[in-house]
Amino acid sequence: MTTGDDKLHLLAYPLTTELHGVVHVHRFPERARDVWGDLLDRYRDITGSRGNLPYAGLATALRAVGRTCVNLFPTSRNNPPGQLISRGSLDSRDIHDAVVLWEQALLRVPEDEISFSYPSELAELVASITPDEVVLADEIKRVGDQPDAAHWVYDAATWEVAQRLASSVWKVDGREVALRADTEGNLLVWNTDLLWTGYWDNAKDNPSYAALRVQLMMKTLPWMRDPVVVVDPSVSRLSRWLNSSRTAWLAQRSTQDPLLALDVEGRGRMTRIERTSDIALTVWARLGGETLIRPEDRDLTGEPGRLRALVPKSVRFPIGRGVGMYTIRELSGHLSTVLGTPNIIARNVSGHQFPKGARRQVTAGRDTDLLDETALPTIIEASGCQRLRILVLYRHQHTRARLQRLLAYHFNRPDLADTGMPEDEPAPIGDHVEIIFHHAAALLAHGDHSGRAALLSAVPHLDVPDDTRIVALCETEYDARAWAAQRKQSRQPDSTVDDPDLTDAKHPLNRLLAQHHVLTQFVTTKPPPKPDTGPAAKPIHDTSNDIDTDTDEFASAETDAEETDPLTELGLSLKKDHPGHNAVADMLRAAGLIHPRLSRALAFGRYGLKEPVAFVGLHIREQRGARWTSAGPRLSWSLVALIPDGDHWHVKAYQPKRHPRGGTTGWQDYFAANTAFRSHPLPEGKRQDLSLVDSIDTALSQLQDHLDTTNGYVLLVSGDSSRSLWPLLANKNLDLRPDSAGRVNDRPALPGCNPSSGHRPRAIVRVTSGSRDLPRPVELHVLKNEQQEDEAVEKKRQIKKTTEGLYQLDGAQNTWILSNIPRQFTGGRKYSRAGEANTRWTADNEASQHTWYAHTNTEIVVVGADTDPIRYAIAAARLCDHAVSWDGRTSYPAPIHLAAKMDKDHPDYRRTVDPDEEVELDELKDDDTTVVLEGE
Repeated sequence: MTTGDDKLHLLAYPLTTELHGVVHVHRFPERARDVWGDLLDRYRDITGSRGNLPYAGLATALRAVGRTCVNLFPTSRNNPPGQLISRGSLDSRDIHDAVVLWEQALLRVPEDEISFSYPSELAELVASITPDEVVLADEIKRVGDQPDAAHWVYDAATWEVAQRLASSVWKVDGREVALRADTEGNLLVWNTDLLWTGYWDNAKDNPSYAALRVQLMMKTLPWMRDPVVVVDPSVSRLSRWLNSSRTAWLAQRSTQDPLLALDVEGRGRMTRIERTSDIALTVWARLGGETLIRPEDRDLTGEPGRLRALVPKSVRFPIGRGVGMYTIRELSGHLSTVLGTPNIIARNVSGHQFPKGARRQVTAGRDTDLLDETALPTIIEASGCQRLRILVLYRHQHTRARLQRLLAYHFNRPDLADTGMPEDEPAPIGDHVEIIFHHAAALLAHGDHSGRAALLSAVPHLDVPDDTRIVALCETEYDARAWAAQRKQSRQPDSTVDDPDLTDAKHPLNRLLAQHHVLTQFVTTKPPPKPDTGPAAKPIHDTSNDIDTDTDEFASAETDAEETDPLTELGLSLKKDHPGHNAVADMLRAAGLIHPRLSRALAFGRYGLKEPVAFVGLHIREQRGARWTSAGPRLSWSLVALIPDGDHWHVKAYQPKRHPRGGTTGWQDYFAANTAFRSHPLPEGKRQDLSLVDSIDTALSQLQDHLDTTNGYVLLVSGDSSRSLWPLLANKNLDLRPDSAGRVNDRPALPGCNPSSGHRPRAIVRVTSGSRDLPRPVELHVLKNEQQEDEAVEKKRQIKKTTEGLYQLDGAQNTWILSNIPRQFTGGRKYSRAGEANTRWTADNEASQHTWYAHTNTEIVVVGADTDPIRYAIAAARLCDHAVSWDGRTSYPAPIHLAAKMDKDHPDYRRTVDPDEEVELDELKDDDTTVVLEGE
């Protein structure tokens, strides 16, 4: 394989020795462990808490005292801090006083009794330490040639970079923008005249505010000797109140001092600055220090002041998320200049292209290839059955009419759109599909679940022959966001607002139907259509006014009903029903239907796979206890295999538990495994449980019995959830070699590679997507003329602002970057490309309300390949580009995507978080995601 001359610039920069900087390390003596332990016992006796000491409050006090970045390490339950790290030098007297104040605060000494004369062994001990000046670059160790460092180094590595950027002025879009560092090594626009403003239409005299925030992270990249700093710019939307915020900043007196990053705790009216931090700061101010938080600072209404907090993610706001393509390009150039180092780059894979013709073809929401009358029967047969029964359970007649029209359209039966589908009788759609409508208002109603099983038993047509499968399309009216808003408004401990886990019909009905071997797909109720009145009413088939001029999907569609065929006319009338189209697509995905175009996508071009190979996706997710409770964690893991069989693909999934009504365990058809999976509660457990790795290896060892039609399999794993479980999936261990038993440090080195299993994957591909610590693509520099002289090459490059190509990370082996453009950016709506050519500083109010999209990155790392790693990397990229049930590129390759969807469809999935915090698996969005620290 050769790389080309095109350079993809990434928003990451090498962390040189100078950029790492110098820190002061206070190393605690052995006696400190006993002192911390004694203090923890006293804290628990006084407060009744069983948690850890609130070290964040002490760190905040030290930051305020020293006006610098400070961290304690470690802060885990079983390991009290062993050292204190600061960017600037701390006065030992300030350290002593800060510890004294913090200790009294956490032990609940009355505020008017807090004194500097309080005897504290911890304060005496910490203040007596002479710190070491440490060059952070010297703390980077290597395993083989791979970088590794303690967690505190990752925390402190960005402090120097942040200070350098804070000392420079960024000239952009006709403005001079100053970035102010905070005490966590990140940056924020603080000047009031540089904040972004927005307002709702009815509140033009009461603007809301947002700021540019630039977060910095030290990161290791696969097979690269030196770490990098990854830059992540975002929109920080500022709240008018502390309610439910989690993050806040406080400006110190001098603009040269970093902003104090504060933790916020509590919910609703009980929201406040983290208690011990707040008390420590308040006491320090009262006894002669700077006035840190005044009563008027806590009033966040009006123009932002010294104290600023972020709005919760679920709150609607007149300023959208995302900074846009242009801001990222401009920031990239500024960073490179200030830091004195070029961007990390990746180079194009020479000779590779994505086969556009093999993508899922969608016409007005309909998968025209999958639902082709001649192809569908064999696709259904490949899924493991002969017939598909679609059971529609509805509450409202207007929903019945809507779903009837949708199904008539998708299955190319426009003649059945308004008539021809009787109640409680099968309506045949060809020889292999039938649709049944059943009015089930009581069954679908939210509220008490005690009688739901009896109501379901009265539903006809649930018993089917062995060769028939049932998928249920169910109406739901439940609005979790409205429930959350109602609960927030009540603010009362004895609120009578029902918990959604107790009232929402979706969760129990999903499980009940699965126990009857039925897979459920819900579709949200839409308001009934407004009745036409008067002689000027629009004819029922006149769809000319329904065309959405903001999209280009139907730009060439004919809108005159007299000149279109019935199917096209029906599609145009349903064009805006995106939730309905997506529900049908998800329903067919759950049934295990895979179009053979997948084979064409994988075999395309010089790097295509020319032999039948199965692809297996592994997804793992640990779920915290139920909302508003402290229940133990649950562990969900899924394995899904795409197995080629001639021109078709058979989807199987592993299920460790039998279905309640009988059946087998192990590898089953995707449909059957899903019904068994949904029938049971998610099991208790943690990712650290040793049994998890053993269970996955057991499942992979049993896969061989199902691979008669293939030449082995490739295992695709989700990097975020899997790389801490197997040593060779972590960057720091990539140079290690397993022993004869396939182990590293007495742990299985890789999944599926136990020598006793008799077969191993042809390759293991680690895929990571949507994580904020992945370097974001900026722009592509294309060489215009490859024959130019070397010294003139860079001057001859042309900049392309967007790209969806595959690139190999420069200086790294077996690591590729798949550059993604969010699907919304490629749409034709007026503000789809907002931020493409300007910043939010010059945007009008309407544009500022929209999300501004930018590139996202999918990192593909091939480990342990038998040969040609590039082929497996390209296959993984094409399995993202070829979506099973989504008309764009997915975040993860199809097998991982199907495994994650299996988890997400479970009745117990994430009933612990707000709906707005859930990660979308289909859409490649530019949004907040979870940071995973490399090296763990």
